[in-house]
Amino acid sequence: MEETNELDLRSYLNILKRWWWLLVIVTALAAVISFLVSTFLIERVYEARTILLIQTPDTQTSDYTSLITSEKLANTYSQLMTTRPVLVDVINRLNLKKTVEGLRNSITIRPIPNTQLIEVKIRNSDPGMAAQIANTLASVYVEQHQAMQAYRFKESKQRITNQLAQLDQQSKDTKTMLDTVSSNPDKQVEKDILQVLLGQYRQNYTNLMQIYEEIQLTEASATASIIQMENAYPPEKPVSPRVSMNTILAAVVVFVLVMGTIVLFESLDNTIKKSEQVTLKLHLPVLGSITGHSFEPGKPVTITQPRASVAEAFRTLRTNIQFANVDSPIGSLLITSPMLGDGKSTVASNLAIVMAQSGQQVILIDADLRRPRLHAIFALKNRPGLSRMFVQQDVPLSEALQATEVPGLSVLTAGYLPPNPLELVGSDRMNMILHQAQEQADIVLIDAPPVSAVSDAAVLAKRMDGVLLVISVGKTQIDASQETLDQLNRAGTKIIGVVLNDKKAKKSRYYYY
Repeated sequence: MEETNELDLRSYLNILKRWWWLLVIVTALAAVISFLVSTFLIERVYEARTILLIQTPDTQTSDYTSLITSEKLANTYSQLMTTRPVLVDVINRLNLKKTVEGLRNSITIRPIPNTQLIEVKIRNSDPGMAAQIANTLASVYVEQHQAMQAYRFKESKQRITNQLAQLDQQSKDTKTMLDTVSSNPDKQVEKDILQVLLGQYRQNYTNLMQIYEEIQLTEASATASIIQMENAYPPEKPVSPRVSMNTILAAVVVFVLVMGTIVLFESLDNTIKKSEQVTLKLHLPVLGSITGHSFEPGKPVTITQPRASVAEAFRTLRTNIQFANVDSPIGSLLITSPMLGDGKSTVASNLAIVMAQSGQQVILIDADLRRPRLHAIFALKNRPGLSRMFVQQDVPLSEALQATEVPGLSVLTAGYLPPNPLELVGSDRMNMILHQAQEQADIVLIDAPPVSAVSDAAVLAKRMDGVLLVISVGKTQIDASQETLDQLNRAGTKIIGVVLNDKKAKKSRYYYY
């Protein structure tokens, strides 16, 4: 399990190494676009803030109950502050060119938890107007709240006021009549009656006054008041857009999206990208890894740059092939690939060169009778070639072979292209040619067509001591490689190993028929 996790981590690191440039460019581009849009295209929004205090009436309840009551009132008042009558009054007072719904959307009212405070926030593109709306909204609601509370006791107070006025008038009238009869001794009885009436009127007046005062006290004690504790002032800085936050957020989101897309793309990629996949999927050893080479007609890299690292890689491949089967040395080796353009001909030619440079007699045969390349790699004529030996069977192998500038290396080119390549490479004549080549050389290398394209390689492979499979990194598909192994195994061949070719091969313009 630890090895699997290590490989997974290494895979992600390799993905970052391959795609870091795309991540950097796209992330930086997203950050720049977000910064420019936030700075120049998005409208600035300012937020003004005011605080309202809810004062509850004095009661005999506990502090906890009073607090719960205050919080409920705060929640209720928060909802009532955005009702249509309040907002219409605010719009009319400030001559706002807004609808009720538009104004409501710009208001945020929040009771502050565990307090008797209400926080009111107004957003507007004009900082001064934001403050005016906040203060006007508070004033309008306080006025409407006071008017609504006063209306509850208005009728009772008015009725008592009328009765007090009536009693006062009756007292005055009685007092006037009493003053009139006081000087007449004959009207003592009437005087006494008037004095009793006057006393009753005054007593009733006093009782009504007490009732009026009690109603006022009840009104004061039963009414919660709202006070604007903090006026709203024009804000100095906008709350939106948040340029820095938007820039960072855009960069992070785009980075995650691009990284996820890359990982998805890599997970869907069915090509072989590392040697561990060859070991785990194909169960074959990797005998060599060739990187950084290019093909130039007539200039194999092992001749033009013998001290280059890529030439050393081919020499390492030669050594590994020699150790691949110590008990029975390899006298003939077929070099093929699963797919078109994997670089088998380049590998075959350079491998033949380094083998000849080690003192061996090497014959390299171009058995790709559909699209031969060895004559171009070594700058040789493609005549007479292998195909002529099928037609003119009296032609000896020595006449068909062409010497190269590398001592000990001879090449049998493909010759003209026959109409029936598969029949030719599977014929007895091909066996005789291979037998003659093995008698004249220490090792015979055959460049065969790709296995997935035609069956030529499978037919030839069963006559060889071993098969070397060339796989192009990042191009050869795992499914095609496994299918190639199945075909070669069914033919009874011995695959000695794999060469990883890291050359970025271009798409070929030819097809196998």
